Amino acid sequence: MTKQQEIKIKADIIQHRLKLFRRLFKKEEQAIIEEWQDVMDECSHPDKIGNNEGYCPDCGYTFG
Repeated sequence: MTKQQEIKIKADIIQHRLKLFRRLFKKEEQAIIEEWQDVMDECSHPDKIGNNEGYCPDCGYTFG
């Protein structure tokens, strides 16, 4: 096996590991976003900041 073939194999393995890591990260990110969305749905946004556009400092909900 040539040096270039070894480099290609190593690079392919690293790219595969990175792809798996990103897929896992995306799944975890989506789970966190859904959890945050549930919190925003529970909040009545009593401390809204802004009139037509703004956000709720309690839960992070943005509107407008």
